[in-house]
Amino acid sequence: MSRFRFYCLGMLVGIGAAGVRMEVSAQSEGSAPQATVRQTEEETDSIPTVTDLEEFVVKGESYSMQDGKLTIAPPEGVVATSQFAPDLLGNLGIPGLRYDAESQTVSVNGAAPVILINGTIANPSRLKTIKASDVLSVQFTRNVPLVYQRYGSVLIDIRLRKIHEGGTILAAAESDMLLYAQGAQLDATYNRGPSQWSLSYVYSRRNNSKVHDINTTSYTSPQLNVDITSEGESPFRYNTHSPSLNYIYNPSRDILLQANLSLYAHNQHFNTNTHAHDSMAGDYATKGESRAASLSPTLNLYFQKTFGSADMLQVDMSGTMANSDYTMLRDYTYTDPAEDETYLYDTRSRRRALLTTVAYTHTFGETTSLEVDYENTVARTVNRYNTPDEPYRVSQLDNHLYAQLQKGFGPVWLTINTGIRLDYMKEGSISRRYLHNTSSLAINWTINRAMWLSFRAGYTPLTIEPSQFIDHQQKVSPYRVTSGNPDLRMPQHWDILADYTVKLGKVSLIPQVVYNRNHYLVATSYAYDPQWEAFVEKPVNLVYSDILIGRLQGSAQEVAGMFNFSGSVEYSHANTKWRGGEKTILNCVYAYLQAQWYYRQWAAGVSYNFPCRNLVGDNITKSGPLSVLWATWRPNGHWTLMARWSYMLEPRGWTYYSQQTAPGYYSTFDRSIRNSANAVSITATYYCQFGDIFRTSSRSRTIGKKDNAKTYTTFD
Repeated sequence: MSRFRFYCLGMLVGIGAAGVRMEVSAQSEGSAPQATVRQTEEETDSIPTVTDLEEFVVKGESYSMQDGKLTIAPPEGVVATSQFAPDLLGNLGIPGLRYDAESQTVSVNGAAPVILINGTIANPSRLKTIKASDVLSVQFTRNVPLVYQRYGSVLIDIRLRKIHEGGTILAAAESDMLLYAQGAQLDATYNRGPSQWSLSYVYSRRNNSKVHDINTTSYTSPQLNVDITSEGESPFRYNTHSPSLNYIYNPSRDILLQANLSLYAHNQHFNTNTHAHDSMAGDYATKGESRAASLSPTLNLYFQKTFGSADMLQVDMSGTMANSDYTMLRDYTYTDPAEDETYLYDTRSRRRALLTTVAYTHTFGETTSLEVDYENTVARTVNRYNTPDEPYRVSQLDNHLYAQLQKGFGPVWLTINTGIRLDYMKEGSISRRYLHNTSSLAINWTINRAMWLSFRAGYTPLTIEPSQFIDHQQKVSPYRVTSGNPDLRMPQHWDILADYTVKLGKVSLIPQVVYNRNHYLVATSYAYDPQWEAFVEKPVNLVYSDILIGRLQGSAQEVAGMFNFSGSVEYSHANTKWRGGEKTILNCVYAYLQAQWYYRQWAAGVSYNFPCRNLVGDNITKSGPLSVLWATWRPNGHWTLMARWSYMLEPRGWTYYSQQTAPGYYSTFDRSIRNSANAVSITATYYCQFGDIFRTSSRSRTIGKKDNAKTYTTFD
């Protein structure tokens, strides 16, 4: 049972009509609180009258650690300063979680978490359509059930208010006229009996015309040495559409069926107009155009059946039809001698994949469970290139078998994973088989009600992409030829993580140490080929790429009844080694600070991100300093208006920097978007809750709502 305690304050109910019964219950089931207020009619279908109904308050502990799971009931101050689920998660102090305000996404230790909503799998993009005030509790755990482990290594389960016999509508729109950026979100839910429907849609548009790029490239070999510097304008625009339709059928506690149809549609258009200085060819101009379009519909089916109180069967099937087209056309105009060269790179990819997961769980008593899981992947990828115009067909067949044991020893919870992966890949006469085990160990120790210690160590093989496998060569510039590598080894990933959570009243501190080591990580090599008289870029395996991070998170919530504070500081040491012995080492210190204020219908906040550089494999990226000032006003229960001011200390505005270093090759890419250092965006959000549109005679009340919707709300 959960540690949650409940009590009622000031409950006074008057019954104004005969034949009407008011049922009030509060209970705790698992690790999430439940409270139900329901009004029923015993003998008549007439509309009852309820008078003198005062507020029913349910309170519980905001933090609870049990069975290796951290459950947080968002405090009122955090809800008041959050709009949607992503920024709410960023304010809760979850170990290792980072919220990206620009993309409205969350990551845990650099990776996307598994997202469940009311216990069922959800697309991470749907977080942008969940109102923060609808979140009852958030559960965080690294003990991911096997059926979900292909989605990520940590799990976040968000519990929302379940609206029975009714639904909700949420619509939001955002615009930044200086950057020509717009976004929109829509979420509509409807519930009737055992059926629940939800339709969500996320749209994003960017149109930046003042984009300035600076590129430096060096190729070094005994046969050819070239240094190139280019500078010019690269305006771009893109649109992204992400609709999703979800249906859940839950006729009883023993059966649950979920069907989710999602679509990801993205198209982008880039233009380039640059001037280059080449140590071999002198000065010349280039003009280029690239277009990309992708369409990926996915159908996911999930079935869950429990047998008694000890056994559960889960089946998850996911089918994807991903279509991606990319075309790049670049013209080189030389001055001496006067001549032109044109390069065309054209890729059309069609991928069909079916992933099936079957998991069976048996519980021994209250502290022990065993889960066995089988995964099968059947995929077919067909790539077509401009030269030669013939298809490359890659077939994949993967079979994985896993077992997971969870055992509780008083305040200590132990999770052991082990399994075998057999992956097969074939293209024409070339085929590869990869056989690896996978294993992990996690320990969670609840020292007391305010102190928790967790540790995880694991080993996982990383999947090779079909595009890295295909050995097709295509010249894309005077000095560069692209190619695949069918001899790649499967990368292997080791990770060790330990953190210690201390909760002292309104203040929480989380020191954390993370170590990731990747053997045979895939990177890009460059070697001169006399046949092409150019450098061939080919995916190869690094000896290792590792990173050590020391992080300290802290937060203070509801200080003086109107302030929230949070922040983190971390030091990272990254190290990459190539087969020839070359090394790349990078050290960085990163920090993030945030302060929020709220009072009645108003909320405001300020945050600052310090600059930092990151090294992953052969690629270094850099983020600049960013300060954000925002304010929200909620005039009623329906509308929320938000103004956001992003200010950068660098006059160049938003920048993207990447650096790639390989034996015989060095390249930097530095992009800046002018007039973006001082950006203002406006967001408007509308939310409403409505009752059953088929049975208008029923009446009930929703806790804490002013709309008096014809629904009842279940907290679970």
